[in-house]
Amino acid sequence: MSLITYLRTLNPPKMKKFLHLLFTLILVLSTMTVTTGQERNCQTNDNLALMMTFDPSIKAKMAAVERHTQTVIPKLQLQLRSEEKVIRIPVVVHVIYENQTENISEDLILSQIEVLNEDFGRYNADQTEEWGQAANTRFEFELAKFDPQGNPTNGIIRKKTSKRHFISNNEMKFDEYQGSTAWPSKHYLNLWVCDLYANKMGYAQFPGGGNASTDGVTIDYQFFGRTYKTRKYGLGRTTTHEVGHWLNLRHIWGDGDCNHDDFVEDTPSSSYPSFGCQDGKESCGSKDMVANFMDYSYDQCMNLFTKGQKDRMRALFQPGGFRHAILSSPALGEVEEEETPLEDNKEEESTPDEEEEETEEEDANQGNQDAEEEEEEEEEEIACAAPNNLFASIDGRYLNASWGGDPGDRFIFEIKLPNSTRWFGFELNKQQVSIAGLSSSLKYESRIKRICNNGAFSEYAYFNLSNSRVTSFSSSMAEIKAYPNPATNLLTVEWQPADFLLPNMEQSIDDLIRMSEQQDIPSLQVNMPSVSSIERIELYDRSGRLVISQRVNEGEYYKQLQVGHLNPGLFILVQLDSNGQVIAKEKITIIRR
Repeated sequence: MSLITYLRTLNPPKMKKFLHLLFTLILVLSTMTVTTGQERNCQTNDNLALMMTFDPSIKAKMAAVERHTQTVIPKLQLQLRSEEKVIRIPVVVHVIYENQTENISEDLILSQIEVLNEDFGRYNADQTEEWGQAANTRFEFELAKFDPQGNPTNGIIRKKTSKRHFISNNEMKFDEYQGSTAWPSKHYLNLWVCDLYANKMGYAQFPGGGNASTDGVTIDYQFFGRTYKTRKYGLGRTTTHEVGHWLNLRHIWGDGDCNHDDFVEDTPSSSYPSFGCQDGKESCGSKDMVANFMDYSYDQCMNLFTKGQKDRMRALFQPGGFRHAILSSPALGEVEEEETPLEDNKEEESTPDEEEEETEEEDANQGNQDAEEEEEEEEEEIACAAPNNLFASIDGRYLNASWGGDPGDRFIFEIKLPNSTRWFGFELNKQQVSIAGLSSSLKYESRIKRICNNGAFSEYAYFNLSNSRVTSFSSSMAEIKAYPNPATNLLTVEWQPADFLLPNMEQSIDDLIRMSEQQDIPSLQVNMPSVSSIERIELYDRSGRLVISQRVNEGEYYKQLQVGHLNPGLFILVQLDSNGQVIAKEKITIIRR
């Protein structure tokens, strides 16, 4: 019996159950494919190549670091262990999240610091005696206690972003790209935790391998800390590996064949990375050190740095070394006893007398609280008024809307059919939106509200939608300030379906299932324009002259435009489909730092 013949025999309840099981099976299979296909990947060398494209001086800077390293290592090899001081490294963790899953917990962050100390100190419980040159590198990592201004801190910064993911070009390291600006790298190890595009796991900046404003380590949130979520990479060793790069270690195979070197004498030569747990693997005529943290093995199969790697890392902190200044960092200074600890414990350890005094004080002030709250509410209403200067029009199948606001404002934009009770909405941090896939023959309702600073919402403001053809750039378009990435002079244009596409709102999934039950052969169709309908990105100057045009390949979600040759000023960014029709447009102001 064919599948279609079988489907014809099903009654509506069985059909609905069958479709549910089918969708579940597809979801499980797609998840299994992603999970089992993940192998360790490190973007450090790729990022270095990108940085060198825009800053040729990096090669000379890294060569100077290497000369200093090779000069200092012989002296370190003669140093007695009793003369070795523990090098304490202050850490600041920038957590950049779009949703709460990415907003990792403080406990998870602390577990990663613990892993770094175990791995670099050789306190890890899974260490073995297989390699006699395994070493305690005598590094300690600790979350910063003071920020660059000298204020007490827990060493964790949390930044909400509307970006679905970041690519490995350092944009997560700048506030203006919805990331988090680095603390001075001469005094801190900056760790950025975010969602990296295409399942990338992390990357680091070598000493001298880029600008100070991008110096640090970036890790995908799924591989940060001791998560135990996957047997492969749940032990926090991705960060150990990348911090090794930050401390000037290369991959154990020297990123080449047997003739390439990792600049460390006591690591055996290897011709290619070791994936999984390849214990006993041999290349270049000797056994490979697959347990080294600088290989590509699974977390559970890594357990050591060598004495040679230790000397190479510690050379950076000798006088004249690239990271010598971190030894005098004020970030780990002693916190006065009367400050944070006492305040943290005050509420938990208050005495009965103190509790009684607090209660009496609350009762005494109760009469004034209502009035104060009313005043605060009035101030909040003024400070968080609903958006104004609303404009919206439907041009064929496209809805273009704009509204007033201040830089940094966030909004919730929603749209629905008049006869529907379901609003479709998404968060925006700009004052315009363009939505495709609408029918010009239907009437839609749309509204918008501001997200206030305290997390509350303003009242809704409703758009007056009208059908009209707009063929010229409208003066109502919001002006977006865009800063070219200081590290690369690239302007990144990123999009996702939610930016300008909505599902066909004429039918819900339940409606479609009910409809399919009434037909001889079930069919389930949702008409949603795909991202691949974007075929070209164009940039025009104020005179209307085309200055940049780039083709968009199928499946691409972002495009990088080289704008270093353009003079600062106002430009118009346009996204076109395969027919040359405008999908979205916005004003872009290019500003030099």
